Amino acid sequence: MLFAKDLGEVRSNDLASSSLCTVLNLLALNSPEMITRLFEPAPPQLEGNPMFCVWLNVDGQFNPLFLDAYLPYNSETLEPLFCYSRTGGQVWPELIEKALAKALEGYE
Repeated sequence: MLFAKDLGEVRSNDLASSSLCTVLNLLALNSPEMITRLFEPAPPQLEGNPMFCVWLNVDGQFNPLFLDAYLPYNSETLEPLFCYSRTGGQVWPELIEKALAKALEGYE
């Protein structure tokens, strides 16, 4: 599920993601429409894999970033490695972070 009625609380399992989680929490609480506007339906599924489209402002211009549904998880605990929503099943924080990582060429 991409969104629920309540965008919920965003947490992080990684100190480097904590600043992003703080910003996402503030947006989810005060301006949830700003978050939902970043997403639009992606092109049809490719080879059965769901795709997402996230719009981010990169170098002063909004650009669409197309993402697959593969998200980084700890293989032992099955918990997300970075940002995640505490409201079960929502993946919007992970997709925003993945889009940022793609735009910046990595999670580091």
